[in-house]
Amino acid sequence: MTTKSTRDELGFYESLDDGWARIFALMLGTRQPNKAVKKEFAVFVEKELKKSNLDLMFIAEDDTLNFFTKFLEYLMDGKEASQLELQLLNKKLKTF
Repeated sequence: MTTKSTRDELGFYESLDDGWARIFALMLGTRQPNKAVKKEFAVFVEKELKKSNLDLMFIAEDDTLNFFTKFLEYLMDGKEASQLELQLLNKKLKTF
């Protein structure tokens, strides 16, 4: 049985994945970077939402774009997700 929060979380990852694909295919017109970068982005967005006490639910394309800009700045500052955070994400979603 799938709980509401699990469904919301899956919807979050699906909408984040869609937004990620649109950024590269439709807006930048280039291939996506490897999956490790996308996972790093997902961890970053999760942290940002948790800082604002927001749940992991569907994320709009505009929000994905705004987070993408912040993510680039975050990487420029030399930051990255910990291995533990990436392992937890891998356990949540094998296909992401």
